[in-house]
This record gives sequence, structure tokens and C-alpha cells, in this order.
Amino acid sequence: MDKEEIRELEPKYIGNTRHLTEGEAAEIMHDPANDEDENDALSKFSLAALAFAAHESGNNGGGTGSQ
Repeated sequence: MDKEEIRELEPKYIGNTRHLTEGEAAEIMHDPANDEDENDALSKFSLAALAFAAHESGNNGGGTGSQ
């Protein structure tokens, strides 16, 4: 698996929070749970929500709110 293929997986599976290793990318590619129907709107929504949540928790120190 080349670096370009690995980089294409990062936004979908880890929300660009870090870079995948080659081993992690291979696990993602070979895991049957990651086979999804491209027309499955709920999966797309869920992935977007997870990416947003990961991004937000990284920006505000865990989401505990300000006091």
C-alpha cells in the first residue's frame, strides 16, 4: 500500500487527527466491517459526526465547557 492510498483513508477513518501507519491502513482495508454501501447515507452521516466530534474535542480540551 503506497502513501497516497494511506492518506486517502485518513479523513474517513480518523478525521485527519493524525497519520495512519501502513499496518493500520492494511487493517482498515482488510476489515469486513469497513465494507460499506456507498449509498448508505447513515454511514456517511455517522462518519461525518465522528470526525466533527474528534475535531471539536481536540480543540477545546475535552469538551467540558468554559467557566
